[in-house]
Amino acid sequence: MKPDQNCHGCNNPFSGTNKFVVVGRFFFHEGCPKCDYCHKKIDNPDVNAKCLDDQVVCKAHIDDKELGANEACTTCGKEFTPLDKKIITIFGVRFHYRCVRCADCNAPVQENEWQGYKQRALCKQCYEKVKSVPCVKCRTILKEEQQNIVLQVGVICPNCFKCVECFKQLKPEDKFFQLNENVYCNACDMPFRRAKYVFDRTRGGPAMKPDQNCHGCNNPFSGTNKFVVVGRFFFHEGCPKCDYCHKKIDNPDVNAQCLDDQVVCKVHIDNKELGANEACTTCGKEFTPLDKKIITIFGVRFHYRCVRCADCNAPVQENEWQGYKQRALCKQCYEKVKSVPCVKCRTILKEEQQNIVLQVGVICPNCFKCVECFKQLKPEDKFFQLNENVYCNACDMPFRRAKYVFDRTRGGPA
Repeated sequence: MKPDQNCHGCNNPFSGTNKFVVVGRFFFHEGCPKCDYCHKKIDNPDVNAKCLDDQVVCKAHIDDKELGANEACTTCGKEFTPLDKKIITIFGVRFHYRCVRCADCNAPVQENEWQGYKQRALCKQCYEKVKSVPCVKCRTILKEEQQNIVLQVGVICPNCFKCVECFKQLKPEDKFFQLNENVYCNACDMPFRRAKYVFDRTRGGPAMKPDQNCHGCNNPFSGTNKFVVVGRFFFHEGCPKCDYCHKKIDNPDVNAQCLDDQVVCKVHIDNKELGANEACTTCGKEFTPLDKKIITIFGVRFHYRCVRCADCNAPVQENEWQGYKQRALCKQCYEKVKSVPCVKCRTILKEEQQNIVLQVGVICPNCFKCVECFKQLKPEDKFFQLNENVYCNACDMPFRRAKYVFDRTRGGPA
């Protein structure tokens, strides 16, 4: 029968009387097969020609191990041959120049655009992701150029770099004091240091005048006032009150205790009314009747302000989290885990874009076109698929007939 493609050698069509041979997936007139390696004509191509990685070569080159016995490309699995135009070596691993892919997301990467990280070649987006770190306060992901404000406990973003007392916005060159992830400006630093000094020296007894108002009545201390300290709070002697039972606490040096920034009677803790409950997974503080709101997500309990994304650790509003595999995720991470790459261009597809499914995976609308005539296809069109390649109905029949000829003739004339 007459093949449905032109001769691969001379590119001329076949007439009804032409004899032809088939090498691999290519059709030739009888005298046209030529080796792509030595560029000589191949006599008796049924025996002496072979297709190697879509290149027609003399079988003798393969038998002599000039071709077909070399190291293979890590991505496509095809062996390197002298026919390859360009080979790239990355961290000791060799690739065809078009086969370089990101080690994380598997997206194709241009030969000069990859970034090295821990002996892996990454695309620009994945490199920025692995080099980024979260802010110690808001957990926002910071790029490498934003990591210029470093505290003892980690990196803080410019928006969070402000005094927790007076909310003054600070600059990297400003003098400041830090306590864990909290930052105090120079003006608010000294009151904090003196208050801490009073507490450390007196253990709650009378001493110098503290630099904050009474936590109970909010009135200032005079020079003659005696005061007591419970946790980090200062009180006039008669002002301590339990935040649980709302009764005044007598002899607060003995009977008062600070529990998760709440001043309570020590008897409530001794009786296990407080301090023996389940703790919040995020902040580690125990749940008490003083807590305004507690949220349960997949059997795990949180304070309503402590819900964080299980992947990126960013804070999530109580009604905005998305559940995935028994985990609470933010909107961005949920879209990321529910997304899949296109089998051809590796573009990440959102859930609503995953409506064209091939046998080997999901394909994006832009790549859903015939590889022969480049006709753009619609999901309702009839098509034929071979791995990730798609053929329209018009180009399907020539492909099937050519494959039939090859299977029946084993490369001989028909």
